[in-house]
Amino acid sequence: MLNSNYLSVPVRDLIGHHQTPCDLYISLSDDKFVKILNANEVFDEDFILKYLYKSVTSFYLKSFDKDKWDEFFLEKVKLEIKQESYSDSDPAKVLTNTFRRVRKYSLEIGISKDVVELIEGLQQKTIKSLRKNKSLYKDLLRMATDENYLADHSLMVSSVACAVAIKMSWSTQATLKKFIIAGLFHDISLDNSDLAKIHFSSEIEINNFSKEELQKIMDHPQQGADEFLKSNLSCPNADKIIFCHHELPDGSGFPRGLDSFNLPQYVCLFIIAEEVVRVLSHYDSSKDAWNYLEKKISSEYSSGNFRKPSQGFLSFFEQNFKKS
Repeated sequence: MLNSNYLSVPVRDLIGHHQTPCDLYISLSDDKFVKILNANEVFDEDFILKYLYKSVTSFYLKSFDKDKWDEFFLEKVKLEIKQESYSDSDPAKVLTNTFRRVRKYSLEIGISKDVVELIEGLQQKTIKSLRKNKSLYKDLLRMATDENYLADHSLMVSSVACAVAIKMSWSTQATLKKFIIAGLFHDISLDNSDLAKIHFSSEIEINNFSKEELQKIMDHPQQGADEFLKSNLSCPNADKIIFCHHELPDGSGFPRGLDSFNLPQYVCLFIIAEEVVRVLSHYDSSKDAWNYLEKKISSEYSSGNFRKPSQGFLSFFEQNFKKS
C-alpha cells in the first residue's frame, strides 16, 4: 500500500512548465521515495521527457504540499484560458445569460469564486471547439431556449462534478474536460425539459408519457454518446460517462442496469453530481437540500466504486454548508 505521506501527480501536468511549487519525488517502492526536483528549481522539457520515455507516468509530492500543487494547477489552467480569444458568434457568447445564472448558483452553493471562474473558462473553451459543427451548435442554442432548464442543468452538472473533482485532487485538465463534455452531451438529444428531468426508472412509470417520449428517454444516453463520438472531440471515456449517467449503485438504472461495482469512479462522480443538481433544483434552500442529500448519498451512493466519489461530495458540501 502506497505511503499516505505522498500523493501522486501526473508527469504530463508539468509539460510546458519550467518550475514546480514543491519538491517532487519518484517512487521506488510503496514506501521508498527519492527526491528528483527541489521546489522552484528550474528544469527544461528534456527533464520531463526523460521520465516519460522511461514509462514513468507519476511523480509524487508530500501530502502537506497538496494545497500548493492545487493552486499551481488552477493558475496553469487560468493562464491557458486567458490566452483564448472569443468572437461574438461563439456559442459561449450566445449562452451568456445561462453562464450568468450558473455562476450565481455555483457561488450560492459554496463553490469558490476562483474555481467557478476556472470551470466556466473551461466550459467556454469546450463550447468554442464545437463551433464548426453546425448541428451541435444548433442543439446548444435549442437547449438554451428550452425554458433555461436544459442548458442550465447541463452546465450546472459539469460545474458541480468539476468542483468536487478539484476538491478530491482529480484535477487534471483532461479529467475536468471529461465532465464538461459529459455535461454538454448527456441530454443533448432530448427536445424538452420534462423529459430531461426524469432521473430514475420509477419516475418514468408514474408519468403519462407517450410511447415516443418513453423511447426518447430510454434512448437518450446512447444517442448522447453517439453525438459525442461523431463530434470528433478528443476526450477519452467521455462517451462512457454520457452513456452511463442514468445508472445507479443498486443496478436499477438504465440503459444497462450496471451496479456500483461495474461503473468506473469517474462515472460514479458524474452520476452523483447530476443527482445533487437535480435535488438542489427542487428546494428553496440549498442548506435544506443538502440535509436531504447528505443522508441520501451516505445511504445510497456509498458502495463499490461510488464510495470514494461519495466521500468527496460529503466532504465538499459539509464544509461549505457548515460555514453558513
